[in-house]
Amino acid sequence: MPLHVEVSNTGEFDGTHTVFVFVEPPKNGIKGLGVNKQLIAFEKIHVSAGAKRTVQVDVDACKHLGVVDEYGRRRIPMGEHKLHIGDIKHTILVQPQL
Repeated sequence: MPLHVEVSNTGEFDGTHTVFVFVEPPKNGIKGLGVNKQLIAFEKIHVSAGAKRTVQVDVDACKHLGVVDEYGRRRIPMGEHKLHIGDIKHTILVQPQL
């Protein structure tokens, strides 16, 4: 799933910025899970002084929302996964299909 993030350079000089994407798994999650949040993706972008640019960061739900349980199996916990990009938080709800 592509994430599009707009980066603004309000300064007087050209600069490079790294956009970091973290995920926070649901608190009700999986027994033995000790992860609060983890880095899942990043993109470096160069922005000219006074300009704005949009960067695309690709997130794969199966790969990036999965965690390892107490037996070493990779699983995706049901519930609200929170994506953190700078000060922005976005929730992705994972639930079973009935």
